[in-house]
Amino acid sequence: MRTYLAELDSSVQSADTGIRNGNSIADAILYDKKRKAEEAGCTFSIDGAFTYVGMSAIDTCAILGNLLDNALEAASQMPPEKRHIAVCFSRTDNYFFISQTNPSRKILISDNNIISTSKSDKKNHGFGLLNLKEAVARYSGETKITCEPSDNDLY
Repeated sequence: MRTYLAELDSSVQSADTGIRNGNSIADAILYDKKRKAEEAGCTFSIDGAFTYVGMSAIDTCAILGNLLDNALEAASQMPPEKRHIAVCFSRTDNYFFISQTNPSRKILISDNNIISTSKSDKKNHGFGLLNLKEAVARYSGETKITCEPSDNDLY
């Protein structure tokens, strides 16, 4: 994990990414995922800035990395004209919010707000959202996953 974070950080520092949140780990992850999204033919938009102070690099990686990996996987399976990922950061006096949207095929969400992996090797997959939820909980946060039909979704 440390090697991955160091590689991301150096790639952001050596490139003019246009992503400047003031958090080099978040910048590196956002740059990496944006680049991968564009390679997959997905548009990728960022609104706001990742300004949460005090979050560990590991938790930042668990939250942003898993959130955007899942978004990229889902959006990449859509027709080219529907491939879009949007991430928004916002802050109030006491709370920091991350919202992320992407089109996807219909997913099933369990009662405990978990999406089951769609991969055939279920024993070795499906830990990303669990890691994300655990990282968010360490900061007394809450994770909410919704799947709402829209013009962008394919069912």
